[in-house]
Amino acid sequence: HSERRKEYIFNSILDVALPMLSEFEAHDLSNLAYANAIVHSNPTLEDGGDGNTTTLFDRIAEESLPRLGEFDPQRLSNLIWSFGMVGSGSGSSSSSSSSSSPSPPY
Repeated sequence: HSERRKEYIFNSILDVALPMLSEFEAHDLSNLAYANAIVHSNPTLEDGGDGNTTTLFDRIAEESLPRLGEFDPQRLSNLIWSFGMVGSGSGSSSSSSSSSSPSPPY
């Protein structure tokens, strides 16, 4: 029950965050990636109703890559750590936390 509640909360936040992702600043993108990486969450998303799918981290990458110069070293290292934790494009929607997860580099 606790896992379903956590997944519901994260999905509710993503429902609000995804439509405004292009408005996120570098630190917002880094924080979103970090929060989802901590719980190993990279949900698969429908992309525009055309039947194609993408993942949360694919979307974060799309927004982040053209703006990497806006990231300070801390946010950049957290973003890299986050992608390393979940992997890009894995499509995992698992929200299970792992006590053996390494700490972010700071």
